[in-house]
Amino acid sequence: MSEIFLPPSAAGLSNSLRGIGYSLEMAISDIVDNSISAGATMISIETPLYEEGIDYLVISDNGSGMTRSKLIDAMKLGSCSPTKKRNLNDLGRFGMGLKSASFSQCRKLTVASKVNSKINAFSWDIDELEKSNDWRLMEIDPQRESKKLSSLEKVISGTVVVWEKLDRALVASNTTQKEGLEILRGLRKHLSLTFHRFLEDGDFKLILNGIAIKPWDPFFKFHPAKQFDFPEAYWPESSRQPEVKLQAYVLPLPEQSIESNQFFSPDDDLKLQGFFIYRGKRLISYGGWLGLKSLDTAPEYKLVRIRLDFQNANDYEWSLDIRKTIAKPPRKMRAWLTKHAILARNKSKAALINTHNFSQKFVPNSFWRKNYGMAPTLNWSDTFLTLFFQLVVEGRLTSDLLKGYLEIISLSHPTNTKKIIYQIPSQECIATMRFIYQTLSVQLSSEEAQALMKNQIPFSCWKVTLNEIFQELKNVRE
Repeated sequence: MSEIFLPPSAAGLSNSLRGIGYSLEMAISDIVDNSISAGATMISIETPLYEEGIDYLVISDNGSGMTRSKLIDAMKLGSCSPTKKRNLNDLGRFGMGLKSASFSQCRKLTVASKVNSKINAFSWDIDELEKSNDWRLMEIDPQRESKKLSSLEKVISGTVVVWEKLDRALVASNTTQKEGLEILRGLRKHLSLTFHRFLEDGDFKLILNGIAIKPWDPFFKFHPAKQFDFPEAYWPESSRQPEVKLQAYVLPLPEQSIESNQFFSPDDDLKLQGFFIYRGKRLISYGGWLGLKSLDTAPEYKLVRIRLDFQNANDYEWSLDIRKTIAKPPRKMRAWLTKHAILARNKSKAALINTHNFSQKFVPNSFWRKNYGMAPTLNWSDTFLTLFFQLVVEGRLTSDLLKGYLEIISLSHPTNTKKIIYQIPSQECIATMRFIYQTLSVQLSSEEAQALMKNQIPFSCWKVTLNEIFQELKNVRE
């Protein structure tokens, strides 16, 4: 059997790497990850703004640095196997981030590193790769690039990454100074969120054009008007060495907060509700409900943010992508995630029901959504329907509860709302109402649970029955 040595085309592969899909913010975050893994306590991003735009970008750190041989290895594509066991603090994964992130934004990448007073520097230039179509790494004289590498003179060890020939988000010839400032404002916000836990703990300082980046805490952990913090939960629940940690937070109401809950845009209420996934302390993705059944985005859940932590040893199970912006929890965790999400969503809705405008706008007849010009559809994000799904997931749905739920759902249909007042609920329906109130009273206060049911059709049409249930359970507790 014969073998043929078939190395990839340097021109083709280097240009293909440019299309992986990094944004400027993602690309710079990937470089910062390398600095964190190197133990840096100071990470600086510098990009001079001229009237004609941005010419180059430099990311420097005071980390452990690399020897000449290690730097050459780091410049190699696929420098580290994704299956290699890593230190818990290592934020790398595929051995591709430095190159793929850099190529996504520029055509020339130079990396210089200092160890034991010795500086080595190497460069990839896509224009040169296209000419030769061969992987020839260029060694650079650090003295010739002294201006861009000057930070290395001030540290015992460290690394500098230089992007030149910028032609994507930062285009030297087309980006005006005003546009450049706007781009950098967005970058500052992204970094203050992505690395907020490191910055809160004082692990390192992150500087952008001479100004320190302050952390932005999406959970308002120390805000005095915060609604609720759930205790930390672990998965597997019975394990002494859990793989995942979860903590849910219910934010302060906007009118109670001195600091606005808004960070990126007015759509934050919808876009940022849901799960924030962290690998170590580094934020991977934020906002949304991970496609969990019966959990959709809605205004009544705008106060919910759930922190989810996993470690790099579980990268494969979480399907971490090369840009480190997407991670999907294993399917076996979905019921556990759903359970905790429902508890937090109920708290958010109960808190908002007490505000007049919200209760008027969102609560009535929320079993069903009106589709103008089409038949109404079930609102699967409704609190009472999520309880129904919780029963299904946990295998606790009895035939009587199923019959009661189906009766409640059918009677609340928009075409039946005028008939409900004259409808006597069945015993199964009453038993289901009792069960719902008991369950909500565990998750919320009795007052909050009562407020939810009093504002929901069809329960609100059966006030006498509802009050009897409330009083009955009150007597049992006393």
